[in-house]
Amino acid sequence: MASEIITDERIAVEWQDGDNHARTGSTSARTVHVVAHTHWDREWYLTFQQFRINLVRLIDRLIAIMQDEEYKYFLLDGQAIIMEDYLEVHPERKAELADLVRNGRISVGPWYVLPDLFLVSGESIIRNLQIGRRLAEDFGEAMPVGYMPDQFGFPSQMPQILAGFGIRNAVVWRGFDSKVPTEAWWESPDGSRVLIHKLEGKFGYLNAAELKVESPEEARVQVVEATERIGRTALTSQFLLMNGVDHRFPNPNLPRTMDALDGTVDGTSVVQSSLPRYFEAVRHEMVDLPVVRGEQRKSQEMEMLQGTLSTRMYLKQENERTETSLAYKAEPLCAFAWLMGAEYPRALLNAAWKELIKNHAHDSICGCSLDEVHREMMTRFSSARQIAEMLSEYASKNIADALSGRSELSRTPHLLIFNTLPWERTELIEAEVQVPRDEAWEQFSLFDGERYVPYTVLAENKDFVSFNAAESLDNFPVFDDCHSYTVRLLVENVPGWGYKALEVRPGRGAAAKGKLITNFTTNDGLPGAETDCVRLSFNRNGTFDVLDLRSGLSYTGLHYFEDSGDRGDEYNYCPPDDDQIVTSSQYEAAVSLESKGEAFRVYRVEYEIDTPECLIREAKSRRSDRQCALKIVSFVALAAGVPRVDITTVVENNVRDHRMRVLFPTDIIADVSFSETVFDIVERDMAVGYVGGWMEDPLPTRPQLTFAGASSPGKSLVIANRGLTEYELCADDRRTFALTLLRCVEWGSRGDLSNTRRGHREDGSKGRNYMFTPDAQCQGIHQFHYSVIPCAGDIIAAKSIRQAYNHKVDMVVHQRKLAPTVDKSGAFIRATVSDPLIPSALKVAEQDDMLIARMVNLSADAAELKLMLDQNIESADLLDLDERPWERSAVGVDGRTVAAELPPKAVRTLGVRPAFNCGD
Repeated sequence: MASEIITDERIAVEWQDGDNHARTGSTSARTVHVVAHTHWDREWYLTFQQFRINLVRLIDRLIAIMQDEEYKYFLLDGQAIIMEDYLEVHPERKAELADLVRNGRISVGPWYVLPDLFLVSGESIIRNLQIGRRLAEDFGEAMPVGYMPDQFGFPSQMPQILAGFGIRNAVVWRGFDSKVPTEAWWESPDGSRVLIHKLEGKFGYLNAAELKVESPEEARVQVVEATERIGRTALTSQFLLMNGVDHRFPNPNLPRTMDALDGTVDGTSVVQSSLPRYFEAVRHEMVDLPVVRGEQRKSQEMEMLQGTLSTRMYLKQENERTETSLAYKAEPLCAFAWLMGAEYPRALLNAAWKELIKNHAHDSICGCSLDEVHREMMTRFSSARQIAEMLSEYASKNIADALSGRSELSRTPHLLIFNTLPWERTELIEAEVQVPRDEAWEQFSLFDGERYVPYTVLAENKDFVSFNAAESLDNFPVFDDCHSYTVRLLVENVPGWGYKALEVRPGRGAAAKGKLITNFTTNDGLPGAETDCVRLSFNRNGTFDVLDLRSGLSYTGLHYFEDSGDRGDEYNYCPPDDDQIVTSSQYEAAVSLESKGEAFRVYRVEYEIDTPECLIREAKSRRSDRQCALKIVSFVALAAGVPRVDITTVVENNVRDHRMRVLFPTDIIADVSFSETVFDIVERDMAVGYVGGWMEDPLPTRPQLTFAGASSPGKSLVIANRGLTEYELCADDRRTFALTLLRCVEWGSRGDLSNTRRGHREDGSKGRNYMFTPDAQCQGIHQFHYSVIPCAGDIIAAKSIRQAYNHKVDMVVHQRKLAPTVDKSGAFIRATVSDPLIPSALKVAEQDDMLIARMVNLSADAAELKLMLDQNIESADLLDLDERPWERSAVGVDGRTVAAELPPKAVRTLGVRPAFNCGD
């Protein structure tokens, strides 16, 4: 096969500036592959249902055209959801479509939808490919090409993800450096490689969209022009022309035009082709290709649309919340219950993932569509999360029943607190406690088997009727009249992938002293507190100082707000020419104690900032003189045994045309920031490397997932977040870390941006605006969650990454009835996890009775994973990302224990088969 022709020994060339590679593309023996396609944005400037009307017409026409066998190939945009959307309307045509896919004439998949790759988790990308491939294989075969024609940049680990699905070729566009030629190897940090075709410059996936199919002579001139362009960067004699564009229908005359052109363009062969056939031809040519490494986010040749990192931030927050509910709560809990004999709800979980992933299309999660599109997205997020939360509740009931067994002792109410991460945790949590409505329960206590655990009541409802969904699973709905209390407490040493049970007893038991927190007053008369880890003190303007008691390192003046103007659109941030920047550090804040317990403090900090109401509507060159009072309330939490400061900020946004950020001066001498991205931690220069003349001016803001920060030898500051996907390490004297909370605009696309993209009009300065999107002003109340994690030296050695994930993933709490004899603490899976390992998934396999543990090694050193179950292990193996046997698998099994080593920067899927039939 062609894929076996090129070996590692033949591609030892590494791409460097100035490298001279053989350009066989400049020879006369060329083949031009014309690939007919449509780029199908499922929703964008129309809603999904509106676009689907045209999709049905397109597929109907395609099936009719392909009755002519001369029309050989058509690419359905690399996303299998197109088939699903069509067949919901015309299910009777599935056999016709399947026949065309089976014969290789219609290329489907491998994606479910074409996602943005920086705004979703690595696990979501894996599930997208899993679902897309399964759906495509239901028709015949998934296209074995990682088709990514319009993503807004590429993470460093995409080659490893594609290779994990056996995909060895990829089509890419936006973000790649202009020096990268048409064909190259793209390599992940773990060494995985894929062969890429970089679509050309500003033409991309539409470089032959306007091919004059009705006029072979005009088409010949166009092909000559295109091959001349491609020949400047091609390293092989195989040229790719993409005959299609957004929502373009197939042209039945294409085959006859190809026949007329073949051999008439300076001896060049012109053929209607497919992406698999193109890559097969490229791999037949024995040429040295450069190796490209790292993430790709350059906007030299094509717009990166960088403002989408923070457009409609509420979508990014809802996405992270839903991803976490599925991958870090529902699936692990259902896996624990499965190990204890319950059925695993595979189909329901997959239904939830599909609803979530529909929102990951690049025009959807990026927030650059119609208001109605994004309102419909919120419904999908809610639908996916409803499934996840209900399945979590059912799983907790199954676990409670399994723990209690057939005990004849009457069961008593307990708070079951689940830790769905693989390491032991101590956390400040909130929980709802429901007790009977009688005198004996006027007070209650929480008992962990050894001592009474102190708690603080935050709210109570003494006239509450609860609906217990899990208890109603097999019965008539169960409604309970009860007292309901919302409590806050510190729960200590919950085992990794395990639980702690607190018995709810009547009467107030005397709580034993545990970990303590002390409070003090600063010289300015403001509050402060100290735990065994961190000392926190407030300043008059609402900023706070943090002393890391473990290292002695201090951080001062943290946490103030900046508000500035934005004249941009949904795609791009663009400050007004004459901006007015306001910060909360200019104002005095009101600091008070919101709640306290013996082991925690939560402070309330209130700000009111006078901010320009909007931009001047005419020129939008500066903000208005009319002021609004922008109200901000932050809740700053500190808990014993928790080496971080957690913040929840509530903003009532009544300002338009602006960007709001929260700032943390790091005082760390560094010229680079670090950030978690898809399965990697990357370093990024503060300087953007811009020398002028790019298609889009680069911005200093950068993407992130769970955390980002700054580091120098001996000192680091990590800022964790939940769904706040944009940050900047500012080039000021204090190296201030800026976390974007809101970016508020009202146009989908403006044609008069002053310093960003140049593509909508040739002069780059004036043009029409389209898609009026007032919802993108994000008016109303918003809530943001983030955390300050100080540490000395390397963030992995300091376990700061674990703390970032502890902040991301709340403990899951359900009240259940347990037999009093049940162990009050335990692990469902006992894990030994090296510090750099982060879980991506804990679930049951898609098509087998295997426990799946997918782990990511974020470090440059090998790491070890060891799991111990409560039953013998029949077998264990490393699987690929599609959960199929992997040829390089090597794990050790010893009775109930399995161990595996993860190479540096590797993503690995461990499949473990218990020695009994779980779930029967």
